[in-house]
Amino acid sequence: MISAEPRRELYADFPHVQSEPYWSALFTMYPSSPLVAAAGLRLAQLHLRRGETNAAAQTLAQLHSMPGVSSGAASRPAQTTLLQPLPVEAGLDYDPAPYLLEARRLEELIRENRDDPIHGNQPLTELAGLDPRRARYREGLARLAATYHDSSLWDNLAVLWVCAAPEASERAALLEEALLALPLQDARAQALFSLAELEIPTPATETTDYRRVGMDRLREVVRTFPRTSWADEAARRLRAMEPISGGQPK
Repeated sequence: MISAEPRRELYADFPHVQSEPYWSALFTMYPSSPLVAAAGLRLAQLHLRRGETNAAAQTLAQLHSMPGVSSGAASRPAQTTLLQPLPVEAGLDYDPAPYLLEARRLEELIRENRDDPIHGNQPLTELAGLDPRRARYREGLARLAATYHDSSLWDNLAVLWVCAAPEASERAALLEEALLALPLQDARAQALFSLAELEIPTPATETTDYRRVGMDRLREVVRTFPRTSWADEAARRLRAMEPISGGQPK
């Protein structure tokens, strides 16, 4: 039974089914809290793992209209006065931005791959059931890619499998092969972005050619996949790296 004042806590990245009542209470009872970003994402993940694709999509859509997100409170440092003490969230080591980004990516994944003409939503459901922290996560992706080789989700599974490679050099080589050889659709944005992250080194070890190629890939993401989370994040990275010239990345 849920009490009138549920405890507001953060759980592991892969939510346990027993945490659902708490995420649900937080999502419905504290819509102005920045923690609603985590709650909405975790509820959507749990819905999808049960095959409730519509409920997952609806939860993610509702999240974007929550006061804790739409008002900008989720991206603002907490402020206080003598008459307005710090909220309980201020005592947590919590940044809502990664949750909001992951929520947008999950929403886009569902939108682009739901209701497959052959397999329905089973590929999405089984993908949602894989825990990225598990040692055999990559094997699970390979199994799903083989099982659903004729599904709309196959390109996403292939890119996720590549991105789960343990060594950066292997990831880079496989991403280059994927961009050249695989019939990528929406997963191309993730492949381009992930490869750019590997090609744009830190300033201490900067290699001009790799940096230029990586920035070109980010520009392709912005140009080819506008109004997606990948494009928004690519544009943000470009603004941080490029000198100000008219205010927009070329």
